[in-house]
Amino acid sequence: EYKDKVPVNTFATDVGGSATNTAVGVSRLGLKVGLSAVHGDDAMGMFVRKKLRDEHVDDRRIEEEKGGQTNTSVILVHESERTILPYYVPRTYKLSELPKARWMYLTTGGKGFEATYASILHQADANKSNLVVNAGPYQLRHGRAKVLSLIRESHLFISNKEEMQMAVGRRIEDDADLLREVRELTPGLILMTDGERGAFSFDGEKIMHIDPFPHKTVEKTGAGDAFTAGFLTAMISGGSVSDALRAGSINAASVIQHVGAQTGLLTKKELSLTLEKHKTFKPHQL
Repeated sequence: EYKDKVPVNTFATDVGGSATNTAVGVSRLGLKVGLSAVHGDDAMGMFVRKKLRDEHVDDRRIEEEKGGQTNTSVILVHESERTILPYYVPRTYKLSELPKARWMYLTTGGKGFEATYASILHQADANKSNLVVNAGPYQLRHGRAKVLSLIRESHLFISNKEEMQMAVGRRIEDDADLLREVRELTPGLILMTDGERGAFSFDGEKIMHIDPFPHKTVEKTGAGDAFTAGFLTAMISGGSVSDALRAGSINAASVIQHVGAQTGLLTKKELSLTLEKHKTFKPHQL
């Protein structure tokens, strides 16, 4: 009931957020990764910074806002489903100069983040980086036109099914029809995740689908970011789309078996062993 005090069985504090989850996931899988972001100089900010350093994520382009707070979410988990109550600290975002990198991954941000989009496009072009865009519901609700300008230039566009529907501006239920409509927005590869239905990719010719890797479900936070980390790492390492779908699904299944968005992220060795053990786990073409 509203206004009640509801006892809980367990409580945990951890680092989260799409940018940090994906950075840590890619780092554990053996790639060199840096993060550009902002946090406050509060205790949570220091907690985030220490975790990233422990995970070998280059933090030289993470800004610390003096006297500021760090974005924080409360996640309520009940019977493996979760409700997230996010708080985005109001900020005036300014993108620092990024180093040359083969890949640039842009994910969600709070109010005002769209002000950096022009700089992102410029730097991706100047550095000849492959741009990956993962647009969240906030960006698609409040700045859809600007998000679409990034998606049009993306090498890879990643979102869940609901966000893909928001991107095209209408609710298309058929997976193949939706992916073909999204293809009108970008010449790049499309990756669409859909929870317990697995994930789909479309390169303009073939639509591929992979089921979720068999797993027990403890808590689902971070599953999409884990999938992204596995998928991206495989693609960056020269793997096929099929290889990337397998890696993403296995990494996501591992995270779902733990509390928190990063605890179950696999190392390169752990992922390799699982891939080798389950050679028959593969996507199929629709």
